[in-house]
Formats: sequence, C-alpha cells, structure tokens
Amino acid sequence: MITCVFDIGADSGVAVFVAIDDGLGRLAGPASLYAAYVEEGAEAISGLGESAVYSSGFRTIAVDAGGGRFFAVGVNGGYSELAEPRDVLIELAAAALVRL
Repeated sequence: MITCVFDIGADSGVAVFVAIDDGLGRLAGPASLYAAYVEEGAEAISGLGESAVYSSGFRTIAVDAGGGRFFAVGVNGGYSELAEPRDVLIELAAAALVRL
C-alpha cells in the first residue's frame, strides 16, 4: 500500500497518516481495514465515498471510495492534542476523496 505520515508538530506529538490501497489485498491495507471495521461494528460515516467506517479504538476512518478503491485516514501519537479526532478525520477523508 501507499502511505504518507504528516507530523502535526513536535509539540503536539500527533501525526496524521493516509494509506491508499494498492489492490494487492494486504492484511494492513485499507480494504482489509475497512472489512475488519465493518465486521467489528465500527461506526458508519455517511457521505464519504460508497461507504466509510470509523474505528474509535484505532482513531481511523476506512473509506470505500468505489470502483475497488479504498483508503484510510487516521491519527497516531499522543492523545492530548487530538484525543477525539473523529470530526477532523471526516474532514480530511472528504478532502482526500475529492483528490482521488
């Protein structure tokens, strides 16, 4: 899969990552994440691609963008600056979807 990590800043201790599926069915790829999140009953997010799910435990949104395309946007690192990233991740996923 193709991934990018964006460090928000040394003081925040938080990074945002974006992963795009390469279609090879990798276990940690966005298509696999999407399937796992659906299976575990993650929160459905309306208005993103064909469908999207948010895992609060992993602080990640996995998106089925349609046409066999999947991507994920998440937050890693400390919790102090972005403890509840759901709404920010929805905005970032929407921005990424426009660029696919």
